[in-house]
Amino acid sequence: MTPPTDRADQEALAVKRFYIIGAVRIAGVAVLMLGIAIAQNALDAPYELGFVLAVGGAAIFFFGPNILARKWKNDQADHSK
Repeated sequence: MTPPTDRADQEALAVKRFYIIGAVRIAGVAVLMLGIAIAQNALDAPYELGFVLAVGGAAIFFFGPNILARKWKNDQADHSK
């Protein structure tokens, strides 16, 4: 992908990335809540699945946006060379 050249393209890309980071956080919370519901027997599924989903959802919530930001920063640095 080529880097945006004018200011309007850069702002559009920044807004898009902002919404993507928000969506990743919301997805992490949703997976976490699903895992907790399963672990508390609110849903009929194995406890182990609930535990794995809860841990995975927390990991997505806390680390997903940081990983994306780091990737985007590296991509931007690669294109500026």
